Amino acid sequence: MTQQAGLNLEAEQPPITATVAQNSPRLVLGLPVYNGEDYLRVALDSILAQTYTDFHLVIGDNASTDATSAICQEYAARDQRISYHRHQKNLGCGGNHNFVFQPNDATYFINPAIKENAFYSAA
Repeated sequence: MTQQAGLNLEAEQPPITATVAQNSPRLVLGLPVYNGEDYLRVALDSILAQTYTDFHLVIGDNASTDATSAICQEYAARDQRISYHRHQKNLGCGGNHNFVFQPNDATYFINPAIKENAFYSAA
């Protein structure tokens, strides 16, 4: 039994259906980015280094003007779990977040930044 903060994590997970297991990743990560060339490789390498591999990463590039597009295209070309979408015009922070957080068929969805902030605030 896996427990964290008094919760039985195994009991908290809804059962995965055969349809989801065969056609969709169990987890979708949304990564909104704008002019992120300075930190993007570190973030992507960290996500790809995770031991849990049943995920799909959706990157929403908010019309970046730096090397963000080239970096994202490079990573998407070498890992089929990554989808890269570059907006032709800047949608604003809210618009880009809404884009990467669109409904999908995964069982779970997470923004990697939320996970990091939760970790540091708990420390």
